Amino acid sequence: MFDYMHAEGVSEAEIYWFAEHACPPDIIGVNYYVTSDRFLDHRIEVFPEDRRSAEGAFVDAEAVRASPDGIRGIGPILTEAWERYRLPLAITEVHLGCSPDEQIRWLVECWQQAMWARSRGVNCVALTSWALLGSFYWNELVTRENGHYEPGVFDVQNGSPEPTALAKVVAQIAAGEQPQHPALTEPGWWHLESRLCFPCANQIAA
Repeated sequence: MFDYMHAEGVSEAEIYWFAEHACPPDIIGVNYYVTSDRFLDHRIEVFPEDRRSAEGAFVDAEAVRASPDGIRGIGPILTEAWERYRLPLAITEVHLGCSPDEQIRWLVECWQQAMWARSRGVNCVALTSWALLGSFYWNELVTRENGHYEPGVFDVQNGSPEPTALAKVVAQIAAGEQPQHPALTEPGWWHLESRLCFPCANQIAA
């Protein structure tokens, strides 16, 4: 970023000062959602208009909905972050606005991938089940009060925290136990072919 900062008026002395007085974080948080992986495509004509990017003549869609390959998962992301920064990592947001069974599947998959990364030397020190008390209006990024609420580990719709089905699995993981739940006998929807909702999904761009 040296050239960019210098072009914007930051002097070389100032840039070098920051390099000489580096203040790296103690831990790096990584947020990863089912929709974090993106599918970029120049064939805008084969996608709905609402998937067209405002930044250019291309489409920006959720890979989970458009790519036959699906999502990468948090494991490879943790590995890349570790190889680049060599600092302790934490998965700081694990949440899925869906049914309790799907929330359990997503949490356990993220936990399993964190364990996979750790087995390969990645210093992943924590996983956060966010949001613990659920989220209001999060389905529209809190841009308006639409009355929508997504329970998390607890459901607070009635004014006091009530444990959801997710709570037991979180407690198992926190206790160092292997998570157990009937929902884990089925794959998450993000692994099913029915997740693909664009006609172009099986037509990979050249």
